Amino acid sequence: MLSPMGASSGDDELPYPVGTLITERYRVERKVGAGGMGTVYAADDLTAGRKVAVKVLSRMYSRDQRVVERFQREARMASQARHPNIIEVSDLGQTRDGRWYIAMELLDGLDLHEAINLKRTYEPAELSPVLDPVLSALEAAHALGLVHRDLKPENIFLARTPDGEIVVKLLDFGVVKVPPEGAQAHLTRTGTIVGTPEYMAPEQAMDAAVDRRADLYSLGCVAYTMLCGESPFADKSTLLVLTGHVVRPPVPPSVRRPSLPSAQAVDEFLGRALEKKPDKRYQSAAEMRAALAVLAAQAGDPDAAARPITLPDKTSVESTNLQRTVVQPRTASKPTPVPRPTPMPTPQPRPSASGVSNVGLVIAALVGALLAGAISWWIFTR
Repeated sequence: MLSPMGASSGDDELPYPVGTLITERYRVERKVGAGGMGTVYAADDLTAGRKVAVKVLSRMYSRDQRVVERFQREARMASQARHPNIIEVSDLGQTRDGRWYIAMELLDGLDLHEAINLKRTYEPAELSPVLDPVLSALEAAHALGLVHRDLKPENIFLARTPDGEIVVKLLDFGVVKVPPEGAQAHLTRTGTIVGTPEYMAPEQAMDAAVDRRADLYSLGCVAYTMLCGESPFADKSTLLVLTGHVVRPPVPPSVRRPSLPSAQAVDEFLGRALEKKPDKRYQSAAEMRAALAVLAAQAGDPDAAARPITLPDKTSVESTNLQRTVVQPRTASKPTPVPRPTPMPTPQPRPSASGVSNVGLVIAALVGALLAGAISWWIFTR
């Protein structure tokens, strides 16, 4: 017997069983993913007669106005920026017991993070088939005044169509910046940084104003990760990662990977993409897209953008990998606000007789943070 969601008083943290109805329209087929804020289900859309992914917020977060506003914005912005390389959102609503949900297309495939883990590194000519569609999607979003602000491999999905073609989909508009006149222009708390540190533009890391060029920097970090196997400023310390974006030049890909083909062309392409000052970067997705085409030609494949994408050596994808599109179960890369650059907790030293070791560490950490801020201010005001 089918039971409508909200009809029982089951534990909010338990997944809904197969057959559960969400607002009488979506029948749960299976759970495909979960994150800190909700759960994603594969479901049958009984009205449209197709399979969809339904992302359901937990009860706790459905009562948090700020989270709900961001959740609603994710649906609204993805719908507004209609594009074949942006995930399609078809419905937004509430369950009978007040939980918010988004229904969107169900994708089969791998996200780019998983693809990089399987493939390890990409060749320069292999960038275009993946990143050209992303830049095309960004052109559409930027034309509407939208800034994604959380471009990273996890939010780029390599989706397999029924006929076996791989289509790139840009995901997760939950932290998108809307034009100033938009009603949702100020959803983040003052003193927080929204995004993922490893792929964050310098101005974003300093909680300064961002525009479309921040997305292009982030995509440069994605390209760097594809070529080198790790992001430009990878480190266990969030402070060092953010400081790296602000003050340190990235190690050229040709140095990180000495055998890299077309090394000079790659270094020039990413050198401009990863400029600290926005005015020195590519100024639009169209300009970066053209530069990517030039790089492909220099790498010996001028038609690279039109080449079909093949997924890394993995012939089938189980349900745990089917839907990274609407939740990020990997905690480290969840696109939630991260604090302003502050030192990560430092392992405590052995107790000393004087009892001042911990105080010294705290003072040193504060001085370090102030110094990083001063350097950042100097770079962006000179």
